[in-house]
Amino acid sequence: MIYRCKKCLNLSTRPNTSLKRGGICEPCSYAIANQSLPFNVQLEGFWSHIDKVTNGKNRNELKFVLGVSGGKDSLRQAEFCRNILRIEPTLVSVGYPPSMTSPVGVKNLNNLFRKNYEIYNAFPATKTYKKLA
Repeated sequence: MIYRCKKCLNLSTRPNTSLKRGGICEPCSYAIANQSLPFNVQLEGFWSHIDKVTNGKNRNELKFVLGVSGGKDSLRQAEFCRNILRIEPTLVSVGYPPSMTSPVGVKNLNNLFRKNYEIYNAFPATKTYKKLA
């Protein structure tokens, strides 16, 4: 049976998705739990965590990698990094075999190229891809 999150369009068929708390996905549960925190407080918590895991290195010297798929969230996440967090992420995408590639996904990745994001695409051999899947 396929279930949909009661708050968003997330489906139970998406990898690593679990619908808890009355049919609500993890991202929505997190958003609900933190909705009372102002955005600037959440942002301070994010940068505090980054400072901790990087031993206080200069943020301008850090390199950030963001995995993208060509799905609808890829552009939003890249734009959030660039425009809100003020970091320039390097985008990494693992290409699907041609039989699993949609024209919309290709257009979405091309859109990221047009917006001047640095993107690395990896295309594993078919047998390797099957093992990864």
